[in-house]
Amino acid sequence: MTTTVAITHIVGALVALEILGIGFIQFANWTDAKGRSRALTEIASALAIPLADIEDPAHSTSIVEHLRIRFDPALLDNRLSDLCGTLQVYWKWAGYLAQYGFLVLVMWQAMTYDKTVSVYAWLVLAIALVAWAFSLLFSWLCHVSTGRYPGQARRTLKKLSRIS
Repeated sequence: MTTTVAITHIVGALVALEILGIGFIQFANWTDAKGRSRALTEIASALAIPLADIEDPAHSTSIVEHLRIRFDPALLDNRLSDLCGTLQVYWKWAGYLAQYGFLVLVMWQAMTYDKTVSVYAWLVLAIALVAWAFSLLFSWLCHVSTGRYPGQARRTLKKLSRIS
């Protein structure tokens, strides 16, 4: 294998990893938008406010109070959600370290041992997909067990504190 082909494998894997990352970001934005819509529907239902009027400033105090009660840090579900959020952040960082650490290892081996090792750079995509799938599974399990997504309670209270 020539040096040019080895470099092409490594650069190609990096480019593919970044494209995959952009796809993950687009998926996260889509799920966030769905979550916001679901949350507005839930608030409107809980407070008996028509969904069309949910953004009316006249309802803001009752909505804020409802959210403060629902996401009170004293509730066990909220504490578990925040713990899941912290664990998920650590898992994501571990996934990033595994991906880029693996790429560095492949590059090092390709430079010092054998250029044919550069083909294994494509395995970084599998590492990224496994980390992402585990993160989705963990989010789903957190939502099923607590009724909240990982870190949702903390993020909501932080947003409410900015409003007040």
